[in-house]
Amino acid sequence: MAMCVINAIIACKTYEIQFDATMAESGGRFDFTNFSKHLDDCVSITKDYSSEQHKFIRKLLYSIVDWRCQLPSLRDFFGREEIEPLLSNSINCRCGGENDQRVERLIDLVARTGYKDEPREVDVDDHRDDKPLLLRRTTPVHHAAKCGLTQSVKDLFKIYDRFDVNYADESGLTHFHVACQYGCRDVVRKFLNLGQDPNCPVDSPLLLALKNNHKEVLELLLRRGADPNTTDEDGSTPLHVICQRGYDDDDATQWFFKICDDVQQTLQVDAKDKSGRTPLQWAVANLLPRTVVVLLTRGADLSSFVFPKEDYFGSKFTRDDKITRRTKCTNYALFVVQSLEKRGYELSRGDALTIVDLLARLGMIRRYSIYTAEVDGEKDDCYKCGTNYRYRPRNRWCCADCLFQMLRRFLRRWAIEFLSTSRCPGLPIHCCEKIVDGLENEDFGSICLAATGQDTE
Repeated sequence: MAMCVINAIIACKTYEIQFDATMAESGGRFDFTNFSKHLDDCVSITKDYSSEQHKFIRKLLYSIVDWRCQLPSLRDFFGREEIEPLLSNSINCRCGGENDQRVERLIDLVARTGYKDEPREVDVDDHRDDKPLLLRRTTPVHHAAKCGLTQSVKDLFKIYDRFDVNYADESGLTHFHVACQYGCRDVVRKFLNLGQDPNCPVDSPLLLALKNNHKEVLELLLRRGADPNTTDEDGSTPLHVICQRGYDDDDATQWFFKICDDVQQTLQVDAKDKSGRTPLQWAVANLLPRTVVVLLTRGADLSSFVFPKEDYFGSKFTRDDKITRRTKCTNYALFVVQSLEKRGYELSRGDALTIVDLLARLGMIRRYSIYTAEVDGEKDDCYKCGTNYRYRPRNRWCCADCLFQMLRRFLRRWAIEFLSTSRCPGLPIHCCEKIVDGLENEDFGSICLAATGQDTE
């Protein structure tokens, strides 16, 4: 009946006038009787069904999308085979470049009318009594998730609110995956309460929550039995992901270890991804000194540690970065080295060259570079020298004087090493020390880079 009504309305092309008349007669409130009457008046006019149906429904619902008064029950006029394609097509249009915020309001409208999805038995893919029924069907939730429409995903879970069923699209992505990815904690909890496995296949729900920084969902999954050593298609574990994100947060790393301790799960600190890299290698490569300290404290193995290569060591920093960010890179690189050596790691000449090469490429070997960053800083105490009259940028751990001296000691040390082994083999160390006395940091850097045929320019 609904299909005939829709076709009739399209055919007579009077639905806009009739709808306006319905509104006028009801004084701005939706009147079921008048609306049904106008639909019935068009039943006698018929026409072949076409894609115009969805255009009409979309236009009709957009007309009432901002209503705050009584709303119709969409089930009285439209079936799921009409509403669900409407939602999916609208989302895909929005995703395809139509900057139309009415899509979000349309989804909100459908939810406010009380419209609910009704699962079909023909969609059943797998069923067990102790977990939600798996249905093989692509829904608007999947479309909204792939388009990155966060609010739409949350509103759609008001429509697709049967958590004893779990819809999966053709790739295997389920509503449970989407809920974890978009931080819908209450939805995730309802799924888990009804027996959903937190370690379901395809994408790891735990990694989806972690990569999108949904801490509450992450903790919920861990406490419900999610595997903290699960891997993605690159072989990365949650610890790899934490160390790959590029920002230093020892509290987050400590928190992750603590939750795993609480649920008595052992983290594989030295797990390797498909490229053969451990979480510690990623933390060092991304210059995360706090995270490095946490991993070393938690037992990361240094006996087999391989210092990151130039192609990914400090790759997040470039010469085009602001001076404060490049100063941060210098500061963090030196503290990472300090943390490794305190734990017994012996820096090789190749490791030292990797560090010197990065700082030279960023233009941070010269004295003026470090002091220039002071203009963007905030006044604060230097934890190393304790003075309170220097300016310390928020991304730096110590004042410019202390950072300059740290860099100078590092460069001088390796300039002497390369001078005594590469440039002047056999020359006593004390002679090398005399030679470099009085030289500037740029000269130390030049001596180091000369071993590879490079220069600080």
